[in-house]
Amino acid sequence: MATIIRDEVEALLGQLPLPEQIAVIEHWMRRLRRTVAQPPIAPAQDFYGIWRDHFPEDFDVDTTLNAIRHEWLDI
Repeated sequence: MATIIRDEVEALLGQLPLPEQIAVIEHWMRRLRRTVAQPPIAPAQDFYGIWRDHFPEDFDVDTTLNAIRHEWLDI
């Protein structure tokens, strides 16, 4: 957290009576615990959809892999 923001938060918190300071801190701790306990799950992505525009339609995976696996023999 940036020092300026932290200082502003502490100043605002300091203006509240102690029971309200505790209530604010407890509120944020509960919120953080929920976030840590249940992190958001990214939706699954289809590999075809992700890579579709990066390879030509006629790209042959098997031929390419075979060439990569055997190219060291040609050295």
